[in-house]
Amino acid sequence: MEVNEFYSISHHIEGKKEFDLFDLGERFTLYTISFIGGNSSNPVIGTRKTEAKDYDDEFIKELLKLSPAYKTKDFLDYHFDFYRSMGKQPCNFLEHVKFVILPNLRNKATRPEFIEITADWLNKKENMDLKKHLQEKQDFLRKAYEAALEYHPSGPLSVNIKPIELGEAMGFDKATVRRIVQELSGEGYALATAGLGGLFVTQDGLNYLRRLENREEKKETVMHIQSGNNSPIQIQNGTTYSQQTISVKDYSHEDILKTIEEIRAGINELAKNLSPEKIEELIDSITYLEKDIKRNVPDKSLFNKIVERVFKILQEVPAQVISVIITSQMNLH
Repeated sequence: MEVNEFYSISHHIEGKKEFDLFDLGERFTLYTISFIGGNSSNPVIGTRKTEAKDYDDEFIKELLKLSPAYKTKDFLDYHFDFYRSMGKQPCNFLEHVKFVILPNLRNKATRPEFIEITADWLNKKENMDLKKHLQEKQDFLRKAYEAALEYHPSGPLSVNIKPIELGEAMGFDKATVRRIVQELSGEGYALATAGLGGLFVTQDGLNYLRRLENREEKKETVMHIQSGNNSPIQIQNGTTYSQQTISVKDYSHEDILKTIEEIRAGINELAKNLSPEKIEELIDSITYLEKDIKRNVPDKSLFNKIVERVFKILQEVPAQVISVIITSQMNLH
């Protein structure tokens, strides 16, 4: 196993980027002893072979030097993106942070914000990873059944699908296909032959696809977010038969500010249901609204558009989640 498995390193100081670690070389220096006086001017250097733990320690040391502390997120993202660019499984990096880096941080960090930011980063990445894996599994099973149905309309469950070929057509690498097939087999949704040679969709797998279809066609949930006395902001969530709409009739700045406070307080929960891009857009939007309200003459036209954009983003979040976050302004029926 390679000594540095997880981190982006720089071999020369000239080309070192902000978050790169220094190359520790093949030998790690344990101590240096220098003698004063006498005829010897050469120090005694104690070394050993560089180990993976040395890079972990270097990673933690550089993380704890970050200022301001919120750069921790960028630091983690930088090395996470490097790891993924090498074609490795993201879950391995997340497990390394969870079981190696975070416990060491708790022992070494003198400022709790480094631990909090790292734990929050890990939580968001894990949730995103789980959602991504679930979607990949559902898409793969659906494509497998569609291919089987096209090949043998009267008996799709008897068709042997080539999982590697199907995965390649969907843009999945072999490791991803292996994970998906293992999950589907473990849950009884598919039967797989040895060595990923073939896959059969089972009756349980077909029933699972039908349940997914029923969820997508469920009756619409209508949420009224009270921003005034007459329920002026209405969000419609979820059906395949009606267009999702939102209308903002009236509101007070006090109501909007209160909603912004609740969104900020619940941003971690929202992040479990929205993409990072949507979360960033949501934060930017409510920050603008907050600043614009405090202006003497706010731009009403732009203000209204951003209010609508905020609540359109919230449309993508399940009603039960929104009802917990925006507690004082939500009626569900």
